[in-house]
Amino acid sequence: MSRDAAASRPTAHRRAWLAQAGALACGLALPAATARAQVSDLNDAINKAGRQRMLSQRMGKAWLALAHGVDTAGARQVLERSIALFERQLDELQAFAPRPDIRATYAELGTAWARYQAALTRGAPAAADAAALLQADARVLSLAHQGTVQYEAA
Repeated sequence: MSRDAAASRPTAHRRAWLAQAGALACGLALPAATARAQVSDLNDAINKAGRQRMLSQRMGKAWLALAHGVDTAGARQVLERSIALFERQLDELQAFAPRPDIRATYAELGTAWARYQAALTRGAPAAADAAALLQADARVLSLAHQGTVQYEAA
């Protein structure tokens, strides 16, 4: 290997490392980092389960803002990020569930979530669809709360 090639290899490696570090510092999730996300322990599960309740409400609020034309750019961003986080955490909580009753709750939440997500993402939000959306939201919130209480009891 030539001296120039040997000298450029560490620089290229350093640039790649700096790009990754910069992306992580800016909060940009890299695919490899998100693929490893999981519930680390029962306390983490309780925190994520509780966050699911909040996210269900945040998504409903963002959808209603879009339906009424209020801060549409911000509401769209909040809705998209909240949907992605809710899905990721739902998968993690389902995989971590230590007892059959918790697994059953999260299976039911998965079904309710599919309905809610469809309502959130189907076409342009319209005030006429708010009642159906809020019903789906209430079911998701109820099951997310049930899951949180079950994790706390575990």
